Amino acid sequence: MTRLAWGVVDVEGVGRFKDVILCPGGATAWDWGVTGTRHSPGIQPSDVDQAVAATRTETTAAGIEVIVLSRGMESRLGVHEDTVRYAESLGMEVHVAPTEDAVALYNEVAATRAVAALIHSTC
Repeated sequence: MTRLAWGVVDVEGVGRFKDVILCPGGATAWDWGVTGTRHSPGIQPSDVDQAVAATRTETTAAGIEVIVLSRGMESRLGVHEDTVRYAESLGMEVHVAPTEDAVALYNEVAATRAVAALIHSTC
């Protein structure tokens, strides 16, 4: 990611998003309406499935080793406990952090490992 501001995530070579699913080899808009995600209870296991599905359609064959779940700029987005357990059951190392920290972690880990992230750029 090259830029993060309130309501804006720029992904190099891909484009600009409000909320984004980053995965090995690409990125796609994160539409909460698809899975019924709301601030409470927060990120759902089905959101993790979206990251997995997006990875399968990219040019890389690598699976997701690490997933970073952002809680929003003000940490108002929850992360359902079932979501963490689900991602771990898929063999992923899970990190939950406020968005600015999540972006920094994603950028650091992406240099050496297959990482996905669900990034919420507001509240």
